[in-house]
Amino acid sequence: MKLFKPNVDKLEARGDYLALVRALHDKDWEIRSLAAKALGRLRAHGAVPALIQALDDKNGLVRLLVARALGGIGDERAVGALAQALRDPDSNVRGEAEAALGQFGALAVQSMIETLGDPRPELRVRAIRVLAKVGDKSVIGRIIQALDDRDERVRVEAGRVLGQIGALQALERLIGALQDASHEVRRAAASALETLRDPGGLQAVRRSLREVQPLEASALADFWRAMLGGRPTSLAMEIAQLEGLRRELLRLFLARHMSEAELHDLFEGHASGVCPSCGVRIPGSALILAAQIQEDLSLGKVDAPSGSAPLVRLCEGKCALVGCGSREIILAWQP
Repeated sequence: MKLFKPNVDKLEARGDYLALVRALHDKDWEIRSLAAKALGRLRAHGAVPALIQALDDKNGLVRLLVARALGGIGDERAVGALAQALRDPDSNVRGEAEAALGQFGALAVQSMIETLGDPRPELRVRAIRVLAKVGDKSVIGRIIQALDDRDERVRVEAGRVLGQIGALQALERLIGALQDASHEVRRAAASALETLRDPGGLQAVRRSLREVQPLEASALADFWRAMLGGRPTSLAMEIAQLEGLRRELLRLFLARHMSEAELHDLFEGHASGVCPSCGVRIPGSALILAAQIQEDLSLGKVDAPSGSAPLVRLCEGKCALVGCGSREIILAWQP
């Protein structure tokens, strides 16, 4: 029978990692927790096998601190065990294992790519998060593929992190995700596109102004070239700018001897909008009609509409969904 508990502070001060490894097997879970923390602070590579074993400790807090210690040590021998810890019954341990794996950089990539094939969607979600954290550009293609995952949660996470990591090569696929059956996926894709199209925060500057700003000529030109070239594209804009968009596109159409009716037909068949805040999808027919009414209002041809119908809200420069305060939209063009 042990009469004295190990003094973890003194053991750490001496750098006695072997004694701390023994403390990982102490009957007292608090001693085991303190030992795990101390080994992490010491970055004791020699303790990695014992720490890996301790990921099976019966106490959740001990397992969490062991995962944290392994992340701090950064020894590649721990990658497989931490990947297994993503399956821990304790959500806090799973979160700590995810954070730890993110510290391994390229060393964690292969393990996470394998995890993307796991049948459990929550594991695929965590794998995407880790891959986003490692900063390896070679994995972006794998994350883009996850936009086609059968589970909504995985597609949402893929859309979110593609915007977060600035994956410009994902633009076309994110535009396609604006047509996803899931409202949450559409919202994630719209938010990512807004980030990728506007990395400098120009939209935030515009929101600070009271008047509606004209669309940037370069953004409009890009949209027009994509329309002519039969390429998918998107445009982050204020809903109140629909009038200006329609006016400029109509000018370009007429210059090519195309009619206003053709513009409207193309919008109805190929355009749609998604609110980056709530994810509501708005058909192109409603967008072009709202743009026409906005112009008629500005010219005094019609009285201001009233009510809360989606079209009325669009004419007022608001999201079509009642209760959503957004005044922005991601306009998508699909040939």
